Amino acid sequence: MRTVWFFGLITAALFAGIAVYLLPLKPSVVSLQFTFSESAFLAVLHRWQADDIARFKAHFVADYALLVCYGVFGYTFARRTLLFGSGSHGRKRLLSWLLPLAALMDAIENALHLYLISAASHATAALFPAAGVVATLKWLLLGAFVTAAVLSLRTRTR
Repeated sequence: MRTVWFFGLITAALFAGIAVYLLPLKPSVVSLQFTFSESAFLAVLHRWQADDIARFKAHFVADYALLVCYGVFGYTFARRTLLFGSGSHGRKRLLSWLLPLAALMDAIENALHLYLISAASHATAALFPAAGVVATLKWLLLGAFVTAAVLSLRTRTR
C-alpha cells in the first residue's frame, strides 16, 4: 500500500508543479493537445513567444516523470486496493491497465509534440492529427479510470 501512496503523492505533486509552470502559456497546453491539423497546431505556436516555446520544451523532463508515476500509480492502485476488488478479475485487470495505457499515449504525444515543434516545417502532415488523436486517447483513458474509481467508490459506500 505504501507504493500506491508514494506514487499517488508524487503524481499529484508533479501534476500540480507542471500545471503551475505551464500556467503562463496562452493559449494553454491543453489547447495544443487538441489540435488535429497543422494549421491549428501552428496557430497555437505562433501565439506563443520564444520563451513560451522554451518553457513548453523544458516541461517535458517533468512530464515524462509524471507519466511514469501515474502509470505505476494506476496499476498498483487497481491491483492493491480493495476499491476495484468487488468486480470480476477481468474487470480489475482491465482497470489496472487504463493508466499505464494513458501513460503510453502520453509518451507518444510528448514525442510527437517535441518533434513537431522542432521540425514543424518538415513534418509529415499526418503527424499533426496523430498527435491530437493520441492526446485524446490519453484523456479518454484518464477519464475512464477516474470514472471507474468514482463509480466503484459510490457502490462500495452504499
